[in-house]
Amino acid sequence: MIVTDFFRILRSITKRKNSFYRNLHFDILPIMIILKALIVFEILFFGHLLLAQQTIQKSESDLEKKVAEEVKKIRELSGETAWYLFNEFNAEPILKLKEMGMVIIPFLLPYLSDTSETRVRRVHYRHPNYYTGGVVIVNRYIGYIINRIADHEFYLLGKTDDDIILLTEELVDMDTIRAFQTLIANWYQKNKDKSLGERKLDDLQDGFRTNRIAAYHWLGKSKLEKYRLPLENKIKELFKGDSDTFKDGEMVYCATALGKIGNPKSAKILRKVANHLSYDYSGRERTPDIYNVFSAYEALAKLGHKKEALVRLNELKKDYLEKMNGDAQKEFLENLRNAEKW
Repeated sequence: MIVTDFFRILRSITKRKNSFYRNLHFDILPIMIILKALIVFEILFFGHLLLAQQTIQKSESDLEKKVAEEVKKIRELSGETAWYLFNEFNAEPILKLKEMGMVIIPFLLPYLSDTSETRVRRVHYRHPNYYTGGVVIVNRYIGYIINRIADHEFYLLGKTDDDIILLTEELVDMDTIRAFQTLIANWYQKNKDKSLGERKLDDLQDGFRTNRIAAYHWLGKSKLEKYRLPLENKIKELFKGDSDTFKDGEMVYCATALGKIGNPKSAKILRKVANHLSYDYSGRERTPDIYNVFSAYEALAKLGHKKEALVRLNELKKDYLEKMNGDAQKEFLENLRNAEKW
């Protein structure tokens, strides 16, 4: 408000004798006009900011009310749920909250502490007529909605070997609930302005394997060239250190994603993955994973190297088929026939 203060001082000066102005060597009127224009601009500018702030606050208040209305409907859900099927997740209030998007996550967090019971009864997923006891609590649905909106699985590192995963656990312990609320609030502040693609790139380094695998699938499905190098670099990272089945599985997910993106420049690293997985046939103690081997070569074939992939697979058949047991032989030959259609 410097301009305003200056104008007040200037006006006080103008109250002095007119003789003061007669002695000036310039006309003060243009300056007065400019200062008045600046003041009007200042009033309009700060008025606009205030109006915008009030609009945002009203919008947030409206959203908070809408969230509360839909959560109230969730409390009133009834029926039966088969464990791991979650058919009720298609209920209208749940779908509406999911559609509202990232902006409502802060308004959902308080409801993670809502351990009140809905009227949805648990039944056995194989025997729907068998009541397993208990009902679904509200925060189970809230956890599901948050996970789906974020397209990210939230988890807490367990005090033992097992992590605590939002949605798969019953949240009744208040310390655990508060820990999840803090975790998700921090994640939201970090990611609220990021695109889904940017968040998926971050998930390539997530500590939870489920999030990494979801990222591989999403990046491959996008078919965008800008995700090629991050996926190739992830494969290089997985090659470091000792090999294990989990690492090999993630390599295959990355390879499949690169095959969907389809840039021939990825052929070199896909060959490395395919050769690495094929090495299990050369007498190593670990049993070869036929699905992984064929998936790696299929990714290579999608880059225009189908002939090379088939030649290599037939070499594996020639060298190692007789050493496989009956079921493995059958699986290998069936996959080889399907490979002709790549």
